[in-house]
Amino acid sequence: MALKQPASLRVEILGLFDQVAAILATDGTRYQLYQSGAPSIEEGDVSAHLLWDVARMDLQPDEAVRLLLGVPLVPGAQLEAAHSLEDGRLLLSFRDSRDGFRRIFEFDARSRLSRVRDRDAADALLWEVTYSDYRPLGDRDFAYQIEIDFPRVEANADIHFKTADLNRKLPASAFNLSRP
Repeated sequence: MALKQPASLRVEILGLFDQVAAILATDGTRYQLYQSGAPSIEEGDVSAHLLWDVARMDLQPDEAVRLLLGVPLVPGAQLEAAHSLEDGRLLLSFRDSRDGFRRIFEFDARSRLSRVRDRDAADALLWEVTYSDYRPLGDRDFAYQIEIDFPRVEANADIHFKTADLNRKLPASAFNLSRP
């Protein structure tokens, strides 16, 4: 997996015996999709529903990049509530007054992001991301395990980073599939 803010990502999906089953690459504007057994690379303009169409992930590419890097933003939302729990955890809730959307952040006792949940105006859970297996990486801790749950479609994704490198310069070609 390669990620670059704001919306560039390359995800290689491995199948049985770690063989590449699919590769999705996007620079935030255009995407390319390789699927094992397909005669050609599918490509087109990035839509708000690209990750939904490809992997049933109800996220836009820029949002996926931020969540996977552990830096989810809340554009346009206002702090609604903050709760400090007895065990040292902290909960922050932000609400967007335009559409009622709510994002809830949970931080562990060491101030590391442990969970993010998005809820719609009716308070239905849209998705939940859990961060764990934090290890030192540079001057901060980084979550090497990320679990994403999409209850609406009963889907989930478990991401386990074997290695991670932050702030590395990635060439534009990392987010473009070369033609055979």
